[in-house]
Amino acid sequence: MSQLLHDALKSHLSNWESDLPQQWQTFLGSVDLNWAAIQPDARLDPALRDRLRPLRKGHQDPAAPRDSHVLRAFDGLASSAVRAVLLGQDPYPEFSMCTGRAFEPGDLVAWDDTTPNSLLPVLRFVASHRQPAATLPKGKTALLAAMRADPTLGGSPAALFARWHGEGVLSLNVGMTLSRFDKWHSPPIRPLIQPMHISLWQPFIIRLLQKLTARPSPKKLLIMAWGKVARNAVARANLSPARVLMVERPHPVTPEFRQHPNPFTEANDLLNGESLSSIDW
Repeated sequence: MSQLLHDALKSHLSNWESDLPQQWQTFLGSVDLNWAAIQPDARLDPALRDRLRPLRKGHQDPAAPRDSHVLRAFDGLASSAVRAVLLGQDPYPEFSMCTGRAFEPGDLVAWDDTTPNSLLPVLRFVASHRQPAATLPKGKTALLAAMRADPTLGGSPAALFARWHGEGVLSLNVGMTLSRFDKWHSPPIRPLIQPMHISLWQPFIIRLLQKLTARPSPKKLLIMAWGKVARNAVARANLSPARVLMVERPHPVTPEFRQHPNPFTEANDLLNGESLSSIDW
């Protein structure tokens, strides 16, 4: 049975701040989400493959990735340790893939043929950054086989994103929840759902970026904004250019992403230019 999306989200996100580590709660302070962004006629309809994801912390749903939850990206990473923010758009359409960290495919144990096509150019850039002299195969199957055979090219899905997390990379989607992937329906069902989730979380993303760039440390924050939605979110935060190193790209799902220089190499070049240590991408 369908229900109003506003009501479903209010229930799903009840006391949502409690899923943040206490240190982050103190650092960010109270944040009011933009509930006015959820249109009154928007619905959550299981008949349309609607389901809220990611789930909340401590869930026991075997269909969701282990340890996944809306605010998973903040677990085990203190605000003082954040060196970079990697911003994507919204969680994967597939429920089984949503971990709470941007771009992380939660249902993959190894890089196999179910790896999302949108992630392939990211993996290719990771591999070429880690081994610039390597000759990487062009096809999807061959590239993923090479990555499985040589862990130094990036490691397993879990190892890759754990390494980034350990390096102080906060991987977040601008829209931190999702209930319907609009492009699954042609023509799209109105009103469009994805923009509502993105606008809902806008105050949180703005607060996060502003607080991270206002830390007393003189070190600049690296922001990797991938896609128009992510770039717009950074622009709305009105950050001081003196406190930020920016690496902007089209979304990895677009062909244009592949046509740009390696974002990981560019990121480390910017860090090194500020006498900051490289990130082990």
